[in-house]
Amino acid sequence: MTNPQNPQGPQEPQGPQEPQRPQGSQRPQEPQSADAPAYGVPSYGAPAYGAADPVPAGYSGAGEWAVNQSKNAIAPWALGLGIVALLSSVIIMPAYPLGLIGIVLGIIALVKGRKLMPENRRTWMSVVGIVTSVLGMIVATIIVYVGFNFLVETGITDCFELKDEAAIDQCLNERIEDSGATTK
Repeated sequence: MTNPQNPQGPQEPQGPQEPQRPQGSQRPQEPQSADAPAYGVPSYGAPAYGAADPVPAGYSGAGEWAVNQSKNAIAPWALGLGIVALLSSVIIMPAYPLGLIGIVLGIIALVKGRKLMPENRRTWMSVVGIVTSVLGMIVATIIVYVGFNFLVETGITDCFELKDEAAIDQCLNERIEDSGATTK
């Protein structure tokens, strides 16, 4: 059917077409000069919409890393585990696994920190975490060694070879009294 806006009747569209605008609405036209870019491309030197960013994220472009770089998050964990290993060394058993985990995390934090800016490395936390982890394991080892030597020197270990429970109790009381410690 023909109408005043389309005197030849309906035609099949060929290729992609722009959506039709209501009458009276026109796309704003920019003044075109010989050296002006096409419509939609900024003329101030910025990349076009959708173009790749010429400066990668986290890099200021001036040869320095971005200021908002995150701090080393593993270092506080290494420090915390080292302190807990040192404090738990009197309990002996938790000091060994906590100390080993603290040492491993401290080493990982040092390696990871080498890639960060100096103020974000938290190197002191990593080193103190490793040192306290090692100290916790050493103190636990000393306590085990001293305790075992005490048991051997007083002959308490011989009491555990007896079969009767009453005989074990009597042996333990005699050995402890001979060593100078008192029991009730």
